[in-house]
Amino acid sequence: MTKSFKQDNKPLRVVSVSLGSSTRNKKVVLELLNREIIVERIGVDANLKKAIELIKELDGKVDAFGLGGINLFLSFYGKKYKIRDANLIAKAAKKTPIVDGYGLKKYIEPKIIKELHETRIVDFAHKNILMVSALDREATAEVIYNMETNDLYGDLVFSVGFPYVLSKKDNIEL
Repeated sequence: MTKSFKQDNKPLRVVSVSLGSSTRNKKVVLELLNREIIVERIGVDANLKKAIELIKELDGKVDAFGLGGINLFLSFYGKKYKIRDANLIAKAAKKTPIVDGYGLKKYIEPKIIKELHETRIVDFAHKNILMVSALDREATAEVIYNMETNDLYGDLVFSVGFPYVLSKKDNIEL
């Protein structure tokens, strides 16, 4: 448990600063382990400067930040490549911890996909699967790649606008 979780009984506030649309802003209050947690999503409409300003404004006033719509880095064959803009945003937080969901994507998400498939809760065999970004979810992409699926990887289309979707037929190896 974190220090702030033990400190007192005031609600914890977690804010996800998203590069996405502000029209999808949302705030929910939930209870976890007898503690009230306020979770907010604040979109900045693709405005990097506004994201940095928001982090600076809320730094030390919230318990945690999440990065929405951007990763601190992408990994490829075990090597990490920093995303410049994400790291600029993260550096704006001096007091409050900031995360990008890497741990969930790397360790939990692939296990869930594998478990769903193995228990046949969801049978992915021979299904068409589009992964918007295999680089964003390398571990999940590897799990799906090793299934008997018709998987497609949209990294080129969605990241750089190049009109080509990768597939196993391209003899790519993950």
